[in-house]
Parts: sequence; structure tokens; C-alpha cells
Amino acid sequence: MIVVHPHDENSIALSGAAHLRGAILAARARDKPRADEHIQEATRLGGMIGHESTAYDTNFGPGNVEIHRVAVALETGDPGRAARLGSQIHIPSDVKATRIGHHWQDVARAWTLSGDHSAALKALNRARHAAPQQTRYHPHVHETIHAIAAAQRRKSDTLAHFSAWLGTKR
Repeated sequence: MIVVHPHDENSIALSGAAHLRGAILAARARDKPRADEHIQEATRLGGMIGHESTAYDTNFGPGNVEIHRVAVALETGDPGRAARLGSQIHIPSDVKATRIGHHWQDVARAWTLSGDHSAALKALNRARHAAPQQTRYHPHVHETIHAIAAAQRRKSDTLAHFSAWLGTKR
């Protein structure tokens, strides 16, 4: 643990942002205990600040910690938990739009991996509302849409499938 001065927002934000980055790196390495340690420390530091800090362009604070908590669940292979947690968190109004957009993109991926394509599309629309340009061009969004579309084509209980069975062309 890095010791930071409790009244120095700059050092708290830098340390907190480093812990969030560490959490994601550990999660991608499937080291859940280490990722959880980083999230726990980031939570403590975020509580010390109490808002989203722009110190050194970190955008670190309690809201960003919660967004990263969802990303850690997704990256450690627990999309169900990520989807549920991500859909329930309250994102403070001072979180940047691009962070909110990316959060909803992650939630959409989590719902897709969990098999709830309707919830995934709702999350993508929330991402679109928060950060339209980012959502339009992000590769994960394109992958998620392709996965949803492929699943819809495979479903046998859709109107399109029934219409094709009937032989109608409308």
C-alpha cells in the first residue's frame, strides 16, 4: 500500500488511478485476488476524495472505482456478476461521459456473454446516449452487436424465422 497524505488530492488521485489500472491488469491476468486488492485500495482512496477528481487528468473517484469494479468482474470471467452489478450501480453526475459510455459498453458485453441480448441492447443504447461517437466506433460495440445479431439469426422463435418458414417475402 502506498501512503498518501489525506489532504493531498493530487497524490490520492494518482495512487487511486494506479490501483484501478493495476486492478484491470490483474483481472486480465485472471488474478482475481490481486484485482480485488487493488479495487479495495482504490475504494478507500476514492472515499478520501469523495468526488471525481481531475487531478493530473486521472478522473479518479468513487464513481470510477465502481465502474472498474464491474470491469474487473467481466475481465475475470464472471459476466453474470458484471452484468448485474453494472446495471445496478449509481454513477455520479461528475463522472465523464466517456467513462459512462465505456461502462455501458462493458455491461452490454457482460449481458451478451450471459445470454440476455435484450438487456445488452438496452445497455448499448445507454452507452450511445452517454458517448455516441465513442460507442459508434468502439470495436467491442461492433463485436457485441455481431454476437447479438448472430444469436437472433439462430433463434427459431422469432418473427423473421416464422416468416421465412411460411415463405412470405414481406
